[in-house]
Amino acid sequence: MSKSAIYPDLQELLVKPSDRLEFITKFWLISVTGDLVLTYLCYLSAPLIYTKENFLASTIGGLIIGGILGFFVGAINGVLQYILLRKYLIREWIIAVTIRTIFYSTQIVIVLLWYIHNTNFPTTESSFFDVNPIWLAISKILFPFLTISLFLVQGLLQWAVFKTYIKKINWWLFFPLITGYISGLQYLPIALILWFMLRRNLANVRQVFHYLLTLWGVSYIIFSPTARRVLYDSGNQILINLGTAISHLETWLVYGNFDTWIGFWFSWTMNIFTFAMMQAFAICCFRKQNPDSYLYLDSSSRFINTSDINGFFKTRSIINKLQEQINYIWKDELDSRFALSYWLSVQNDGSIIACHPINQVSQDNLEMTPLAQLINNPVSNISQTTAKLQVTFTSPSIVEIKSLLGMPFYLLCIINLSTVFVVNLTIMPILFSIILK
Repeated sequence: MSKSAIYPDLQELLVKPSDRLEFITKFWLISVTGDLVLTYLCYLSAPLIYTKENFLASTIGGLIIGGILGFFVGAINGVLQYILLRKYLIREWIIAVTIRTIFYSTQIVIVLLWYIHNTNFPTTESSFFDVNPIWLAISKILFPFLTISLFLVQGLLQWAVFKTYIKKINWWLFFPLITGYISGLQYLPIALILWFMLRRNLANVRQVFHYLLTLWGVSYIIFSPTARRVLYDSGNQILINLGTAISHLETWLVYGNFDTWIGFWFSWTMNIFTFAMMQAFAICCFRKQNPDSYLYLDSSSRFINTSDINGFFKTRSIINKLQEQINYIWKDELDSRFALSYWLSVQNDGSIIACHPINQVSQDNLEMTPLAQLINNPVSNISQTTAKLQVTFTSPSIVEIKSLLGMPFYLLCIINLSTVFVVNLTIMPILFSIILK
């Protein structure tokens, strides 16, 4: 007999499947808002700190001001995330966010001071890159160093927090670095191609991490100027032709002039938006060291011993059928101060073949709900595939039914990426036009 895959997930997953959308939305909004506000404050502060006659003093002042801004914004950001997502994050998360934000803000201020020192203060995308050759040479080393060090510090801080209650988390040390490299969508076509090829094997967070690592390796090795220079200098005509083919392929698969093509500020915010979202998605795959234990769920239960209906729209149809049955039967108000929640195995026709209270209060008050009548109805032709649902009754007569499998990851990706693009293409240009005047 096939078994349900959802019960182990309900025990072990940090973020339950039905809570993913809410978690991703809150985590993303708080993270993005904090980084955008901090970037804008640094943008305003840099010209006030800068003195052309004493750039060293400007740099020291930038470190101090950046640290102060980062401390306050990071602390607020960390506290908000902890308060709104305290089911998933521990108090040490506030410290990790604060230190990471201090590191980020000081880098932003220093980079802006360097730009001011070598060019006019950037008010348009074109002037942002209008710097002298010496600065361009320095920036080719400085920018990658600052970016890589930021992601490594963030990975180390977050790993130190997660390792206390999440199992098999060592890969997170390098996750921010890899996702930061990809988050600008510069290699989006390659990401989509690799995802289409490997999607059936992306079943857990470790495999997703290996996918991102593969994407980073393919994009860096194949399309790096160094790799092509080796091919061109080999003297072998086949290798030279291969280098030429890769150059042509790059025009289709890599946005080589991504920053200038879509605008520097658009690229910057897109990195912030996508990076925060990728982190939220990864956290949704975390498994706890100490799984939850729930009431009255033995190994012989039909909830465990029937396989899951995975179709999102099919599950929605079953939810609607169950909702109609409950509305038809339940006419009374719920006389309970507590919310009563139950896990159900429901067939295609809306009939319940298994019901499990998730806590003692729900068990003691089952007779106060319409489920007592629905469960007692005889069920014919019991199927081996059922929808796993959670129904919650709250006073006076509110019923909430949701799928324990939650929204599929592919649909979450489509919704969130679409939201990111819409926000960045509609709202952000208006904000930039006001800020950069």
